[in-house]
Amino acid sequence: MAARSICGPHGWKDGFVYVDRLNQNHYGGYDDWRYPTQDELATLISREEDRRSGLYLDPLFENQRCCWTSTERDHHRACYVDFYYGDLYVIEGNYANLVRPVPHPSE
Repeated sequence: MAARSICGPHGWKDGFVYVDRLNQNHYGGYDDWRYPTQDELATLISREEDRRSGLYLDPLFENQRCCWTSTERDHHRACYVDFYYGDLYVIEGNYANLVRPVPHPSE
C-alpha cells in the first residue's frame, strides 16, 4: 500500500525527516512509514503511457513525475523513479524529488 498523498519536493535525506514526522503523527493510523525500495516503487510504473497525464503511472496515484526510493547508490547518490519516462534512475541526493511513503509490510 503506497500513501496516496505525496510530499515534496525534497532532497533524498530530507525526505527521511518527512517520513519520521508521519510516524510521529501516526499518519493514516500507521507509525511505520518508510521510503519504498526501488523494486517496490517500480511496480507502479505502467506498461503504457496515460494519454491525459503523459505519465507511465495509473491516474489513481495523481500526477507526479519523480519519486525517491530508499535505494542508495555510491556516495551521495540515490535511486528514483521517473514516471514521465517510465524508468529508474540514479542521481545526486541533493536534487529535489517527491516522497511517496509506504508502511512496513504486515508479517
